[in-house]
Amino acid sequence: MLEVLDADAMRAADAHAIAHEPIASLDLMERAANAFTGELLRSPLVQGAGTSFLIACGPGNNGGDGLVSARSLHQKGYPVRVVA
Repeated sequence: MLEVLDADAMRAADAHAIAHEPIASLDLMERAANAFTGELLRSPLVQGAGTSFLIACGPGNNGGDGLVSARSLHQKGYPVRVVA
């Protein structure tokens, strides 16, 4: 796994986006989830409609990103299980 930002840096980036863009926290969560699911579904590891997903969600905004990602995958027809 490639860690680009630690938790504090990610919180700072979220706060900056909310303060400097006309975007609400929940809309930022939708944006993150859409970007993640888009990249995930382009991955060669995803083998079409038969692929299922297990998404582990912790507390806080990253957990919220995971839940929104799970919803997006489910809406696209993929089987999804969430552990929170």
